[in-house]
Amino acid sequence: MYKCINNIIVTAIFLLLLSCNKNTGQNVSFDFDSFASNKVLTFEMGEKYIVDEQFVGVPSSIKIFKPGVFIVKENKVMNHINMIDMNRGISKQYITRGKGPGELIDVRDIEITGNNLWVSSISESKVIKLAYDTVNSDFEITDILDFSGNGFMRAIPLHGGTQFLTQCTPISNNRVEIIDLDKNVLFSSDKFPSVNSSNNFTPNNAFFQSDITVSPDNKNIAVVSKSVDAIDLYDNNLKFKKEIVGPLGIETTFSVINTPAGNRFRQDPMYFVYETARSVDDIFFVSYNGIELNKDADLTRYARNIFSFDWEGNPLVNYSFDFPVISFDVDWENKKMFCLTHNPEPVILMFNI
Repeated sequence: MYKCINNIIVTAIFLLLLSCNKNTGQNVSFDFDSFASNKVLTFEMGEKYIVDEQFVGVPSSIKIFKPGVFIVKENKVMNHINMIDMNRGISKQYITRGKGPGELIDVRDIEITGNNLWVSSISESKVIKLAYDTVNSDFEITDILDFSGNGFMRAIPLHGGTQFLTQCTPISNNRVEIIDLDKNVLFSSDKFPSVNSSNNFTPNNAFFQSDITVSPDNKNIAVVSKSVDAIDLYDNNLKFKKEIVGPLGIETTFSVINTPAGNRFRQDPMYFVYETARSVDDIFFVSYNGIELNKDADLTRYARNIFSFDWEGNPLVNYSFDFPVISFDVDWENKKMFCLTHNPEPVILMFNI
């Protein structure tokens, strides 16, 4: 009898440990209490690194090119890209808005590999490569890649730009693909976040607009959904590894409505969850908004949290802010985080992390 009771106790403890781990197969759930560390970063704690007069338009995204040199995506001005060189106290603008040679109507992604800058346009299915001249501290266009016929919603260079990781357009059954410069599909994945759907259809990228980050060694990929709290992890061949769900465990339903004008896609309720993803070595970061888009939603609100994870999906640090984070990047070697915000004018703040 005592042996039976002991077996029951051991089994109960085992099941309890499983439930506390929140790990079910390839899905891992987390909440705000799951992080190993929590850090509060206030506006007053940040060093004002770049201030309003160094911007030329309305900045919407920042990336670190090298220490002291930032690549800023700016709106409502003639040029899409602004390089701010704090080491030399100068700024230069690149990629004119337009349809001419070396111009782009719109810019989706700005990516950096080594001394190269890659600027992509969704509407034109183009990627412009700019190489950095270390002597003159300047960029010049060295290549224009045309991906028309394939199309993409994101385009991330891999292996020095010999391949590209793309988020597919909604007409594709795939979520992401890796293609070569001849537009051949090398690897693909049709794995979408696990959500409820009606009308017996599978949600596609019409719903799952995402940000994508790739580890510097190109071995790990995180696809971060903007509409649900799901982060999907893949290896370098787009083999699905794990889905990280949280912190809210959002329950929403996707449906498609057939109309004379075409299909209308609906999410009920709608959410704005994750925004920006960045990666450094063994860690990746995502900015978190987490608001339901109802009639009372503050649509001007930006992220107030940045989460960090390892590539196994373990929550590491929850950085919380008392100001809106429009965009950010991390200098992991020097343990610094740079956050773009406005107060009310745009400013980049530097934090020691």
